[in-house]
Amino acid sequence: KEDVKRALLDAAQRKNWDELTQAQHRAQEVGLDQNCEALTVAMQTLEALREGHEMEEAKQTVAAFEQKLEDLRQQELSLPGAAHKKERSAVGKKIMSCKNDEAYISAQRYLKDPQAERERRTKDATAREQREAEKRLQWERRSREAAIELTAALEQMDSDAIRAL
Repeated sequence: KEDVKRALLDAAQRKNWDELTQAQHRAQEVGLDQNCEALTVAMQTLEALREGHEMEEAKQTVAAFEQKLEDLRQQELSLPGAAHKKERSAVGKKIMSCKNDEAYISAQRYLKDPQAERERRTKDATAREQREAEKRLQWERRSREAAIELTAALEQMDSDAIRAL
């Protein structure tokens, strides 16, 4: 645990996002106390680095997609004439798919307005967590109902109901 604490503090001092996140995961794996000073310093450093890291990540995402789009456009241009209509159509579909990719759109929105995009991401994450929680509740409810139904079917020796459950 002391090695993990030292790694957290060293990464925080170097202000290295990747090292901090890796050390943070190791801290969780070894069961480091959430209130220890090293973990607190690491969390504070990560928070201070977050905007720059997210901005750089968004720039890299946009650049990668722009390069892919440019490659696809060049490929499309290299397919002239009626003989290549199907191939051009397929490439055009790939281009539209790239332009509509959620990661690309989100990265572009982040570069335009980081605060609004962070809020949107938080809202989306909250909605996703709520949907997942509701699914878990439905599954648990159905599991309880199935257990009751199975018990009743066993008591009545209803082989069709048992097979259905």
